[in-house]
Amino acid sequence: MHDGQDSSTDSRHSEEFGPYLVYERLGIGGMATVHRAKKRGIEGFERGVALKRMLPHLTHDAEFISSFVHEARLASLLAHPAIAHVYDFGQIDGVYYIAMEHVEAVDVLH
Repeated sequence: MHDGQDSSTDSRHSEEFGPYLVYERLGIGGMATVHRAKKRGIEGFERGVALKRMLPHLTHDAEFISSFVHEARLASLLAHPAIAHVYDFGQIDGVYYIAMEHVEAVDVLH
């Protein structure tokens, strides 16, 4: 099974975030960044994900937190082959995150 993950992840440009190894930024918006990441587990288990993390300066804003939580809940209810699946939702060191299926695709804007 190919998860779109490049096995040559450059650890020099990566960041530890809980069980995730975060690298390659895929996008940034007004509320969050999205990075390619690997969730690591026991016995060498790894799963490639798209990791959406709330921007640090918004982690104390109740309105943004509520919006982010609502997005995670809504996205987790959606089940369709054309929609990325939500694998995980949580908070690490005060930063909310959503881990989703990473889907390789062509950027239609470029």
